[in-house]
Amino acid sequence: MECEVIGLYVFFFFFQAEDGIRGAQESRGLGDVYKRQVCDLFEDVTSELTLHQADRNAYRTLSEEEFANNYLAFHDTLPEVVRGLSSAIEDHVTAGSCRYIHIDASHMYVNVREDAAAARRLLRKDGVVVFDDFRTEHTIGTANAVWETIVNDDLHPICASERKMYATWGDPEPYQRELMERLAESGEFRADLHTIVREERVIRVVTNKAKKAAAAPAAAPAKTGATPVPAKAGASVPIKQFLNKVANKVQRLTA
Repeated sequence: MECEVIGLYVFFFFFQAEDGIRGAQESRGLGDVYKRQVCDLFEDVTSELTLHQADRNAYRTLSEEEFANNYLAFHDTLPEVVRGLSSAIEDHVTAGSCRYIHIDASHMYVNVREDAAAARRLLRKDGVVVFDDFRTEHTIGTANAVWETIVNDDLHPICASERKMYATWGDPEPYQRELMERLAESGEFRADLHTIVREERVIRVVTNKAKKAAAAPAAAPAKTGATPVPAKAGASVPIKQFLNKVANKVQRLTA
């Protein structure tokens, strides 16, 4: 449901539902996918004057080559790449054609609001939009824009993880029902339920620390004089991948 490459400055990730281009490759929990598109500035971030100087400096080393290498660690082929600001993406994607959009772009309030509006035009009725860094410490503009979109523009939250908000302009209940069922089955994650504006429900998905701790292997006996090394927790499914599978199943049932 989302690309694992996080941190590229102006980053959109699309799944576009178009006839005749459906593929059979597995995509991080989504199952069969359609056309995949990515929009990013890559090296051009250093010359983009609409961005803060601090941001241009912070992301100057993120290259298209680095993105491709990371992406191919999870996929057999590269997506279609649109190199530029996320504001240009509507010239390349058909309105109402996307089932999933992941936004990890500018963290400035005005830009996130514009990206949210573009996502609404590009998503199909039951499509899902995901905002990265919606509650990260240094991304106050993102938080402002996401919550304003929820309050004023009829965006319905589905769930939230540590940094991401999953939402839809369609009906969130099918996603939430499926999510609650999967959470109950997994035992690895749990749900904290929150009620917000318009009495809507948001599911906060968190790792079940008790089960994670129980799954951790016993630490090897420390050698005399050696510094003890904490035991690592057992392998677990990332929350992102877990939520991806839930969204994919609901979209298949409602297609």
